[in-house]
Amino acid sequence: MKRAMDTMKNREVASKKIVQKVRTDTRPITTAQNKVPKRDDNLSALSALKSQPKASVFDKPASADSAPKDSTAPKLDDRQRNSIRLALGMFSAIVVLVVLVLVVVGVGVYKWGWNNSFTDKVIGIIPYPAIVFDSHVLTYENFKEDVKTLDFFYTSQQEKSTDTYKRPTNAFLEKSVLTRMVREDFMKSAAEDFGISVSQQEIDDQYNTIASQAGGDEGMKGMLLDYYNMTPDQFKTKAIFPYLLQTKIQEHIADDETLNAEARSKAEAASQKIMNKEATFDELYAEFENDSSAIVQDLGYFTKEEMPTEIIDAIANLEKDQTTGVVKTAYGYHLVKVTDRIAATDTEEEQIKASHILFPSVALDDWMNEKMADKKVTIFVSGYEFKSSCGLILASAETCEKNELIDFSASTASDITAQ
Repeated sequence: MKRAMDTMKNREVASKKIVQKVRTDTRPITTAQNKVPKRDDNLSALSALKSQPKASVFDKPASADSAPKDSTAPKLDDRQRNSIRLALGMFSAIVVLVVLVLVVVGVGVYKWGWNNSFTDKVIGIIPYPAIVFDSHVLTYENFKEDVKTLDFFYTSQQEKSTDTYKRPTNAFLEKSVLTRMVREDFMKSAAEDFGISVSQQEIDDQYNTIASQAGGDEGMKGMLLDYYNMTPDQFKTKAIFPYLLQTKIQEHIADDETLNAEARSKAEAASQKIMNKEATFDELYAEFENDSSAIVQDLGYFTKEEMPTEIIDAIANLEKDQTTGVVKTAYGYHLVKVTDRIAATDTEEEQIKASHILFPSVALDDWMNEKMADKKVTIFVSGYEFKSSCGLILASAETCEKNELIDFSASTASDITAQ
C-alpha cells in the first residue's frame, strides 16, 4: 500500500515538472498550425546577431600555413631537390639557347643574307617576316621561295637565249618580289572590301586555256618545270589566282562611275562635237595626240574575235569613215572610226580596220598607289624601303622616276609578260 502511494506521488511530481517546462520554454514549436516565429523570438535572434563581432574587409583568411601540417607528407631529401634544380636549370639553358639561335639566324638572314639549308629549315618553321604591311605579316619564307622561282626563270631564259641576253641582278629579283608581295596583299584586302572573289572553277578554266595553247596538259607541265620549276598547283596559286583577282578589281574600278566621271565627261564632249559637226574625228584625233588624258591609236585590221565585244557591237553596222558614239569598255571610253572593211571569204573572216580615241578609266596602278600611300609598311629585308608615291619597294637611293625596275629592258619585260 505504501509503495503504491509513493508511486502516485512520483508521477504527480513528474507531471508538474513537464507542465512547468512547457510554460517556461520560449522556443517556437514547429507545427502545421504554427510555422511563423513570434515577434519576440525574431527580436531575440536579431539581438544575438548584433552582438556578434563584425568581420572586417582587412581580416585575412586563414592561410594554408596556419592549418595543421600533415606530418605524414613525404619530404624531399637533398638529392631529390638537387635533381629538380638541375632539370629546371637545363630547361632554362635550352630556352636561352633556342632564343639565341633564332636571334642569330634572324640577324644573319636579314643583315648578311644567309642562305643555306640550315637557315631554310629555320625560316620554314619560324615565320620570320619579310614585310609587315598594314599589320599583315608577309613571311620571309615566301619571299625566298619567290626569289628562287624568279631566279630560275631568268636563268632558264639565259640558257635558251643568245649571249646578248641581259640577266637582271639579284637586287632586281628581290625588289620585284617584295613589291609584288605588297601589291598582292593589298589587292586581297581590296577584293574583300568590294565583295570580289575568284572561284576554283575560274582558276581551273584559265589554266586549261593556257594549257591548250601549250600543247595540252603534259606540254603545260613540261613548260612549268622548264621555265619556273613549278607544279600546276603552284602555278595556279602564285600566277593564275593573282592575275584573275587583279583583272576583276580592274573591271570593278572601270565600272565605278564616280572614279571615272572626268574621262566619261571628256568622251561625251568629244562625241557631241562630232555629232554637231563642230569637229571631225580626224581633227579630234590630232588634237588629243598631245593630250595625256587621252590615247589615240590606229588599231589596224582585226577580226571580231580580236576586239572587245562592246566595240564589235558598236561598229557592226558602220560603213567606212563612219564614227561611233561613246563606247564603254573595261579600258575606258572610246570613240571609234571605221577606216576600211574587207568582206569575208570562204576561207577568211571579215577584216575591219579602225582608229580610236580612248579616254582611259582610272588605271589600277594609279588607284593602288593612291590607296597604298597612307599604309604603314615595315621592310625587314636590309637595304630596301617602300616608296609610297609609286607603290614600289626600291633601294634607299633609288627614286620612283629612276630605278632598276623601270630601267630593266622593255623587251625583256614584254617577253616575261607573254610567258
